[in-house]
Amino acid sequence: MNRDKLTTLLLLSAMVGILIFEACNKKSPVTPDCIITDVSFSEVIVPILEDNCYGCHSGNNPSSGIPLDSYEAIKQQVANQKLYGSIARLPGYVPMPLNKDSLPKCKINQIKAWIDEGANNN
Repeated sequence: MNRDKLTTLLLLSAMVGILIFEACNKKSPVTPDCIITDVSFSEVIVPILEDNCYGCHSGNNPSSGIPLDSYEAIKQQVANQKLYGSIARLPGYVPMPLNKDSLPKCKINQIKAWIDEGANNN
């Protein structure tokens, strides 16, 4: 193999190695500061809903008749799969928060983890 081909092969190998390293080094959607085990309703889920949902889904006249300001009401939305379907923006669900950016992936993962753990009132 001549020197130019060897140099090109080495450069290409180095570039592929760098690309693989960088791809593997990117932060995953669940970062170390994103706790998704033993997710607490009162400490994690309620603050997410307060910050992103209560503005429209609380009080005497919640949007679309869907209150999210009590455990019982939230549990109903968990049971019919609308809470996760909407915040994860799954096909067939109204994307929430409406006309706003999606919740951060960590918060969506925390809600999913809480649901998967039984959606306990903890």
